This record gives sequence, structure tokens and C-alpha cells, in this order.
Amino acid sequence: MKPDEPVIEGPAARRSGPWRRRIVVVAVILAAASIVQWNRNIGLWVLGRWHHWQTDAAGVNTTQARLLVQKGALLIDVREPEEFEVSHLAGAINVPLAEIQENGLPDGSGPGGPVITYCTIGRRSGIVAKRLNDDGVRAYNLVGGILGVAQAAPDWIEPLPPVRSIHVWSEDYAWLVPPGFSAVTISVGLD
Repeated sequence: MKPDEPVIEGPAARRSGPWRRRIVVVAVILAAASIVQWNRNIGLWVLGRWHHWQTDAAGVNTTQARLLVQKGALLIDVREPEEFEVSHLAGAINVPLAEIQENGLPDGSGPGGPVITYCTIGRRSGIVAKRLNDDGVRAYNLVGGILGVAQAAPDWIEPLPPVRSIHVWSEDYAWLVPPGFSAVTISVGLD
């Protein structure tokens, strides 16, 4: 700054410069967060993709997964047995994450065809799909998990009515459960 330049102080200084940009950025972030929190579809889309992206696995959406299963792909629910009992996708087998990490795929389900993994929202199943791909098995993560299926194709979820429940990690995820389903939380010893 030159010695003869006027120094801007007070409200005029706050309306320009880096403070204004910071305020705009914070406002945009808060607006986006409120839209995600208040809109189930947007929240599920963002959270499902976030968890999937963190795993670096190949992913498929509900429609693609259903087509692959109809063509013979193996459908694996990597949640705990207690979660599987609450609800699961028709035709799925339950092989928990820890079991796959310890023993690999169960006998008879080898790398003959594609494998589709899913969990509640896509984090655990993404870890499994990534590991299977690294081991030479063509595996895909169902992006958005069973919560995404409940939104896009609720008829794929068993058991069928009158019981329509989906296991969620905690009450914090209950708002993602679509209308017509109830959120169930069972402590299954997960971290």
C-alpha cells in the first residue's frame, strides 16, 4: 500500500475483499447441507455416492444391478445376519464383510460370473467389491445400498408386506428410509 492511499475501514472494508468471498462460500455450503438434510432423495444420492467413492470400487445402480442379477450375477449382502433378517434383496445370499475379508467368497460362488455386493448404503459393500476385483473377480458395488433400492425398486426387497423394514446404522440414517418402510436399528457390534 502506498503512503498516500486512503485506508478503508469499517463496513466498506467488510463488503469487499476476502471476507465477502468467505461469506458467500459459507452460505452456499449451508444451503447445500440444508437441501441434503431435508430432501431424502438428494441426501441418499449424495451419501450413497460419497460412501461408494471412498471405496474406489466399480459400481452399478439399482437398474443395472437388477439386470445383472437376472442374467445370473451372484448377489451378496455383506451386512450382518441380524440386518439381513430385517430385510434383504430377493435372491441375495448373506456373507458378512468380516467373513469375506477372512475367507473370501463362499464355495460354489467363485469367479464364474459377476458378483454384486450391497449393504445399507454402500460403504461395506464397496470395500468387498474392491477386494474381489483386486482378487480377479468381476465385482460391482450397488451404489446407495438397500436404501437406494428401497427408493428405486421397493418390490425387490424381502420380506414383502406387511413387514416393510430396513436396517439402518443408527437413528441418524432413519430419515433416508423412504415412505412405506420403517427404520430398524439393531446393535450388531459394528464399529
